[in-house]
Amino acid sequence: MKPRPEPQLSFSSFSLFPLFFHLSALLCETLTAQSVPHVPTRPYCIDRQQHSNIARSKMERLADDLRKIHVDDSIEEANQVLFRPPTGSGFARTAFHEIPRYLFRVVTPRSDGITDETWARSELACQDPESSTEDVFFNLDDAKRKVIAQTLNLHLRWWPKYSLRDNFVSWTSSLLFAIQYIYYRHLNPKDGSSLEHIKLYAIDTTQFLRGTFLRDLDLIDFFEEFDDHSPEKNLAELHCRRKKDEFYFGEYLSQGALKIEGKCATISTHLLFESNRLRRLQRQFYELQYLPFNKGKPVWAQEVSRLRDTIWGPRNLRTSSLTGIGDRLEAVKEIIQDLDPIWRYPLAIYFTSLIGPVSLIEKRDAAIHNTFFGKLQSSFPKGQKALGPSDFKTVGTDQMPEIRQVETLVHEMYKYDALVDALDQVQTAEASIRLLYMKVITPDGAAFALPDENELLDRAGRALLHKLRLVQDICDDVILAIS
Repeated sequence: MKPRPEPQLSFSSFSLFPLFFHLSALLCETLTAQSVPHVPTRPYCIDRQQHSNIARSKMERLADDLRKIHVDDSIEEANQVLFRPPTGSGFARTAFHEIPRYLFRVVTPRSDGITDETWARSELACQDPESSTEDVFFNLDDAKRKVIAQTLNLHLRWWPKYSLRDNFVSWTSSLLFAIQYIYYRHLNPKDGSSLEHIKLYAIDTTQFLRGTFLRDLDLIDFFEEFDDHSPEKNLAELHCRRKKDEFYFGEYLSQGALKIEGKCATISTHLLFESNRLRRLQRQFYELQYLPFNKGKPVWAQEVSRLRDTIWGPRNLRTSSLTGIGDRLEAVKEIIQDLDPIWRYPLAIYFTSLIGPVSLIEKRDAAIHNTFFGKLQSSFPKGQKALGPSDFKTVGTDQMPEIRQVETLVHEMYKYDALVDALDQVQTAEASIRLLYMKVITPDGAAFALPDENELLDRAGRALLHKLRLVQDICDDVILAIS
């Protein structure tokens, strides 16, 4: 039998001192209550039964407090299986830093494993929960590397695994790819799930420990030499194919059971097609009944490539009318309006990115309050500010134009938000300076003139001049910074 990995718990001793002190005091109090002697001659003394009840009550309180012990790292580690390549294995540690903030997963009742709003479980986690807690990098030898390589190859190709036990769960950073997978699962004769039973999950990877997710290409790099499938079907061939932009779809993997409760958003996919929302958002999406088939299966990867070329190709930069933009953004708003507030902004960005490039110029003399940005901002909870580019990590912008559009939109929305705030602040400051100006140029403005024989008034006037020059210098610096 293979040795099992020992659980690794991480405790913060200083943070636990108050808790242990409290529990120790409660335990002493409980033991004291249990050891109080019975004194029947005093009518006001508590009898033995009462002492027993008190002791039982204190023990229950002690048990409750023990159950409430929360050591962040140890509990978090129990909620996922981390990828932990051994030191010196040659695995690039930088791979753990290249994880997008938001990932997507499409699930049907016929998907491998089980995903709901609490857990995303691999196929193995459903079959053998205990075995599924073993990291693929644990206790590696050539035999295990070969099994992992074979399983990874079959998992990434969506082929039957037969006797191999699959502990991987797939995610994608591309909402475009996820949407086309909805078409594929719904129309594929081997699945055929109704749209009401197909769910689109989005997760925030910053809410998980580092090592929870890895990019498919990084795992392929590590295991490909051990895959013994034929050359046209092995990991090396898949690696070459996925290095080509048209076949790269931003796939990431977790393993085992991953607790996603409180870290995910869920959309029932019938909402995308209801009221023609998806096609109102982007007319290039097919109506369900017209999606082409190839060899008895609905097209999937090829359709993603077609949409990329049609929406973001070099000859397809289009200017949308204001009316068209308004209806498209209204479709976005209808899709996200019932989500928790924290999820409306990121998912509004992702769905809006599917519109593709648009012209933001309405009129040459148009105000900053642009129709596109104003309508998009109305999708967010009141008062919510745009996330900055550093808070909205994207990966794969060179290979995936839909992700590049997300990055562009995040930058533009953040800049728009910042400019609106800056304009408001400058206008307020301008009004104050203009009021001062009006006071200075009036007949009574001579009161500000310097020097002044009164030393106190002279110092006050010079302090005003110093502040005005300081404001002038700051304005010059700001102008230089943004010019």
